[in-house]
Amino acid sequence: MKNINDIKRQVGKINETDLIKIREIGKELEAFGAKRAISTEGLKTMYNIQNRIHLYIEQYTDRLLHLLKQSHMVD
Repeated sequence: MKNINDIKRQVGKINETDLIKIREIGKELEAFGAKRAISTEGLKTMYNIQNRIHLYIEQYTDRLLHLLKQSHMVD
């Protein structure tokens, strides 16, 4: 079981799973930029990236609101 100090240190931190998602999106954007061609496949790729970013923003917002509801200090 985690002690209170460990819990306090983990509050408000981005976990490793989220970092992996962020890096994957960055790699997809780099690959998209490297193609330098306009196509329907490129448009599908951009919509996919946009949807993944939008989902992550929603999750991030939910986490921030959860922290605020628990009376944690946030910058």
